[in-house]
Amino acid sequence: MLDLSLVNGFATQGETTKSLGVLSRDRATSDTHWQIGSGHHPVLNLNNFGVSSSRSGEARLASLLWSAGDFANGPSKRGNRGGALLQFGKEDGRDQWSLRLRSLAPWAAIHNRYERWSAEERIAEPGVFRTTGSLVLESLDAGLTGRSPPTGKFGRDLVDGSVRWRIVDSADRSILRVTERGNVLLGLGDLSASYRHKVSSFHPGNFVSERAAAGISRDAIDRLIPTGANGEEVKVPGFRASASAGLAVVDPGDMLRPIARFEARRGMVIGQSALDGTTATPQEGRLNASQLRLIYVAGTGQQRLDRLVGGASEQELSLHFLGSGTVVSSGASAGRMLLQDSRPFTPQAHTVLHLRKLPDRLGGFWVETGRSEK
Repeated sequence: MLDLSLVNGFATQGETTKSLGVLSRDRATSDTHWQIGSGHHPVLNLNNFGVSSSRSGEARLASLLWSAGDFANGPSKRGNRGGALLQFGKEDGRDQWSLRLRSLAPWAAIHNRYERWSAEERIAEPGVFRTTGSLVLESLDAGLTGRSPPTGKFGRDLVDGSVRWRIVDSADRSILRVTERGNVLLGLGDLSASYRHKVSSFHPGNFVSERAAAGISRDAIDRLIPTGANGEEVKVPGFRASASAGLAVVDPGDMLRPIARFEARRGMVIGQSALDGTTATPQEGRLNASQLRLIYVAGTGQQRLDRLVGGASEQELSLHFLGSGTVVSSGASAGRMLLQDSRPFTPQAHTVLHLRKLPDRLGGFWVETGRSEK
């Protein structure tokens, strides 16, 4: 164990930050590992007693710092070239603790071994990175820095002596905050919402949020669940995205039943019109009615149709027979159709049969509501 405080630590108000650890010169074939071993419960304890009158003491801050080497520029106590910081402590202006992930420099600056800004320093070329304590800068040309650190706003070039700088990032930017109450904030902003994602001004493009399904032919479903007067969860319509049907607002009791759908060709389609149409041939006397408002019944010759599989409560469905010869009857199993006079019939080509599915509490079968025979 070495006292590294005199090597390259920080100097703050006349005191040197104490640094203890192992200093090694590892090569590609060797690493330095710290291990806390236990047969029961290993713990890394960051204990802030809060006895200091500083903000860090009052907020009980405790941090894990990722650094990428040490600064070469600056005073004798130059400190670490920071990359990112994971920090526990009290939220500013809130009586809550939070966990924060903070960026201290972007990868471009870390990769190019950024340094502290120094007065009257010769900048040899464009693409040199410096930090002023609040900003990370990239030089746009060669020159000599001035006597005071440059200041300005993102998006504007800064003039410093004979050097022009571009602001590439903040030197301390919040990436993630999670509070004791479960509020989550990605990026910048406040925690007025339970979850908020706001990109910073240093983000290169538009805001894009993606949630992708996994596997083959899987839909993506988004449910919003409010609570009632007694704290109970209340079912409200949700959103369902599928490769075949696009984006739909769906029934809270049946996430397969669309209330409305958004299509690239027709725009917003509401109610029964939000269902699809398809062409199908009866298989073992049945057709699948899920998410359909119209089925063109294909097939010629002798085939039977006595039940419909799937479908939602009070769904309306039309069967358009493209050929003749299909024997339609009222089946005896689930999904059966209750036909006019309960008698089988053989529709001619282009006959249309209209049906409506009863709620499950009333039997859940399909009732004929109309017929157009040719």
